[in-house]
Amino acid sequence: MIAVIGGSGNLGKGIAIQLALAGKEVVIGSRKAEKGKQIASELSNQIDKKIEGTGNLEAVEKSDIIFLSIPHFAIDNMLQQIKPGLEPGNILVSVIVPLSKEGDKFALQEPKEGSAAAKIALETPEKVSVISALQIVPAKRLQTPEKSLDSDVIVCGDQPEAKEKIMKIIEKIPDARAIDGGSLSNSNLVEAAAGLLVELTRIHGGEVSIRFKGI
Repeated sequence: MIAVIGGSGNLGKGIAIQLALAGKEVVIGSRKAEKGKQIASELSNQIDKKIEGTGNLEAVEKSDIIFLSIPHFAIDNMLQQIKPGLEPGNILVSVIVPLSKEGDKFALQEPKEGSAAAKIALETPEKVSVISALQIVPAKRLQTPEKSLDSDVIVCGDQPEAKEKIMKIIEKIPDARAIDGGSLSNSNLVEAAAGLLVELTRIHGGEVSIRFKGI
């Protein structure tokens, strides 16, 4: 089972949709279990695939892999909520980009730990792997599977087996290519690139994605 915590947001919904279409068992976690069930029902009807919904802790307790798709300022509170449900061998995947909006513009709010993923790793039990991925993927395109994703996905992490497992899952998304981005410390570079894409989308419209040549 794979949990998507923060499944009510655009990116979280898109991840849940793509995972379910890839044949994975998916559960959406929400602060209130009823909201999680409601969103799961709506997405299930949209794609004609079963998605479960429940509270955050319950979703984590059901799952081996947990995608965290929440605002960066909610990291501390969320980790306190879900820590009791984490077990050795679990994989926690950060898709978080620490952005703030200043007027019409978006700005990166780099945590003192260096990145949102690094902050999560410092506050996560030692035997739980932390991976970062999917920050540079257009959320709206994930929500519309009839469109080609047409995007590379950089995956960073310090545990090779966990990173390989997440890369294989991402490769099941049509027209997505998973690229090994090295250690988790490189997540700050990916999060900054994601911030640039958000700003370019604001300026030019559309859905900006990245393809890397020569890899």
